[in-house]
Amino acid sequence: MNIPTKTASSDVITTDKEQFWKEHAKHQLESGLSIVAYCRKHQLNYDQFGYWRQKWRQQSAAVGLLPVHLNKTPQVIPQAQSDTVCTLAFKNGHELKIHDKTVLPLLLSLWS
Repeated sequence: MNIPTKTASSDVITTDKEQFWKEHAKHQLESGLSIVAYCRKHQLNYDQFGYWRQKWRQQSAAVGLLPVHLNKTPQVIPQAQSDTVCTLAFKNGHELKIHDKTVLPLLLSLWS
């Protein structure tokens, strides 16, 4: 006899709740309404909406990292290619300067 454990049923409930909030997050963005206005219009708990958005941000930050491989021997970049195409500035004050245009589509795909 298979009796679901408490953990298994709470996982199902969490998955259902997360799906519920994902749908509303999607519709809120499409609506053009602020989060407050959207929650009022649909009688949703603003704090719960914020909880799920924060949770997703933390998850995406944790899995959105890219490995960086460094060459042991430095490469000399020809003067024509040494111009910075893009600079990513991080909250901690560090910067990542991109010199190769072919990397941009990869970086942009991570934020979609």
